Amino acid sequence: MVRNEYIRYFKSKSSIFAFLLLTALSIPSILSSLKTKSSFLEVTANPEPGLSASGFLHMEQLIKNYTGFRIFFDFSLLSEFYTYGYFLVFMAFIGIVLAHLFQTQKENGFGNLIVTRSSVKKQLKSMLTAQTLYITTLVFASIAAILALCLAIGGVEFDYLFVGNDERKLPFVILFIIMHTTLVSLYLSMVNAISALLNVYIRNRLVLQLMPLCGFTLLPFVLCSTIANLFPPIGTFLIPFVTFEFSTSIENLSHRPLSAGTIAHVLMPIVMYAVFAVILYWKSIKKHTEDYL
Repeated sequence: MVRNEYIRYFKSKSSIFAFLLLTALSIPSILSSLKTKSSFLEVTANPEPGLSASGFLHMEQLIKNYTGFRIFFDFSLLSEFYTYGYFLVFMAFIGIVLAHLFQTQKENGFGNLIVTRSSVKKQLKSMLTAQTLYITTLVFASIAAILALCLAIGGVEFDYLFVGNDERKLPFVILFIIMHTTLVSLYLSMVNAISALLNVYIRNRLVLQLMPLCGFTLLPFVLCSTIANLFPPIGTFLIPFVTFEFSTSIENLSHRPLSAGTIAHVLMPIVMYAVFAVILYWKSIKKHTEDYL
């Protein structure tokens, strides 16, 4: 059942559209990086009289290492097209395509057909598992496509990269990309699970569809921008739950030394959303089993 559900999601045209749109968001950042590299080349081609020999060598080193991986990190760690654009598009996509499905099945009677052959628990578990795998695959596929595009344009070889404030070699760069993508996948999957399971309290499909974008993205941002200014302790607590803050805070995991506070700041929304999702999961099983009976 999980496999069929998973394949069904990918057969939809919306999957192709989302993949292409998420990948296309990197293009402005790539062009900006190429422009930056071009400006470095101009400096070395026409050095200013006051440029020291060490400064010239430093500029040449920057150019040498400004390859595909550097262009990718310009996008994933520094670009607003990722911090805002990627997450806004993905949150909207989750709401429109996935978050309402369980409620929709219940309304059109398809849930009754499934429950007669299985149970609410198996139905929910299969749907959430398939959706989590689907989101994870789409995140990894889009990030891999963006990375491949950056490498194709900028090249692969480099001596080191600055990730955060530290020089990093290729093994760390690859591991950091995998970790970064995994954390984003977990975050988006938890948001989707909660939005879908909220139908135990919210029966309106439109509200469920708006939940990822409005409830998990815009609402925390507005609260941190308004109420938190009046009550700083509330702001301190809410900041990790702001989607845009989460996307940028992952960069802090590359800093040395790595503190427990930095790890907690990144993992807090994922862990708390996971706990909330588990609570809603069991409430949904109990409530919807009673409804079907």
